[in-house]
Amino acid sequence: MFNTIEEYGKTADMVLIDLELKKSDGLELVDKLRHNDKYKDLPVVVLGETVSTDTILKIKEMNVNSLVKKPLIRTYLLIVYAVS
Repeated sequence: MFNTIEEYGKTADMVLIDLELKKSDGLELVDKLRHNDKYKDLPVVVLGETVSTDTILKIKEMNVNSLVKKPLIRTYLLIVYAVS
């Protein structure tokens, strides 16, 4: 993940992470971002289709900027980006 951002030679303005990743847990990726000095303050928006109360509490503890329910509506994502 970090190499991908750096490969483009740019910094990211925001990261959009799907909680239901096939090969890993989206919350693990959020945790890695939050524990990396370079990315710890990067706005993070997570996507989820069905999100339990426990997951919402974890998201709040991890300083996630916003939770967006699937299916993603592009206009809503632009609003979230604008206020992050």
